[in-house]
Amino acid sequence: MIKLKDGIHRFIGNVYYKPTVKSNILSLEQLLEKRYEIKLKDHTLTLLDTKGVMIAKVVMINNRMFLLNIEIDMFTCMCEG
Repeated sequence: MIKLKDGIHRFIGNVYYKPTVKSNILSLEQLLEKRYEIKLKDHTLTLLDTKGVMIAKVVMINNRMFLLNIEIDMFTCMCEG
């Protein structure tokens, strides 16, 4: 569960999360495999969930990356044990 700048909560499921890592990487290919929609236009990436609801919209930075600053609101591990 992530909290966006406007305070809205969004869920990105089935991704690896390591809380001790300063920056994590979201793979566009993995998001596409999970049926997220990615739109690229005018150096801007828009990420939509499987229902077409916008999760994020970010502008490309100098090193051709899209930096998505998110706040982790809740972390739950649903592990089989």
